[in-house]
Amino acid sequence: MREPRDAASVAAGERVVDRLEVRPDGSPECEFGLDPLGNRHLLRRPVEPSGDVPGWRRGVYTACPGHTTPVLSLVVAFAVFGGLFGVWQVLLPDLKLSLDLSDGQLGAMLTTGFLATFPAMWLASRKVEAVGTHKVIMATGAVLSLSFVAFWMLPAVGLLTILLLVFFGASGAYDIAINRAAIDLERHLRRQILTRLHAAFSLGAAAGAVVAGSIRATAPDPFPAAYLVVPPAVLLAMALIGRRGVVASPARSLHDTGAAPAHLLATPLVLLLSAVT
Repeated sequence: MREPRDAASVAAGERVVDRLEVRPDGSPECEFGLDPLGNRHLLRRPVEPSGDVPGWRRGVYTACPGHTTPVLSLVVAFAVFGGLFGVWQVLLPDLKLSLDLSDGQLGAMLTTGFLATFPAMWLASRKVEAVGTHKVIMATGAVLSLSFVAFWMLPAVGLLTILLLVFFGASGAYDIAINRAAIDLERHLRRQILTRLHAAFSLGAAAGAVVAGSIRATAPDPFPAAYLVVPPAVLLAMALIGRRGVVASPARSLHDTGAAPAHLLATPLVLLLSAVT
């Protein structure tokens, strides 16, 4: 039987997979596979099948180059994230007026909410190692969508601080997950894509600001209308990611479960990318 090698001995571009479910995708050389964390890969078939469970194989699988499906998923994930904050920035004055807040009150609430990003990023780094980037992106994207709608439905100013804690916490966790997925995808494809993904974030932010500004200028009741634009876009993005997936986190967490997980926040590159986006 072909046994998995230790992750440290695996060459670049390969993934150690303890158990991989495979199904044909129409390509003569590659198959889609689900790793134990539920992340999808496009992988070259091994020289010989191995494994003692029907429908499963064990061993080291090499990633197929040029697979664009995860690229599209992450472009959408980054663009929607930028669009969300583009809309958010435009709508802040309306939120302030609707709740009759002073500049000082709004600033204090935003600062308090922003503090939630740090523990959320730390927790997200651990969850990515435990369950994979795909599930963290899906969960935090859903929370972002629901919390955005809640801004429109706020009955009183007292709940704004709690909602901001949830909103900024989810955004910090989502930020960590998409940047981790982007780094993994770069390693997977062996080419640079981070610049394009951050360009997608910037374009999404600009588009979100333009859309929100247009709604404010033309809609009879722009405040609720603008807040209802973002959630469908976020949910559509989550549906795309759910269908197409992202490249999995490093293989060590899939095979060497006895070792302590590597913390993303200890990686300067992930910290820098999360701060930029």
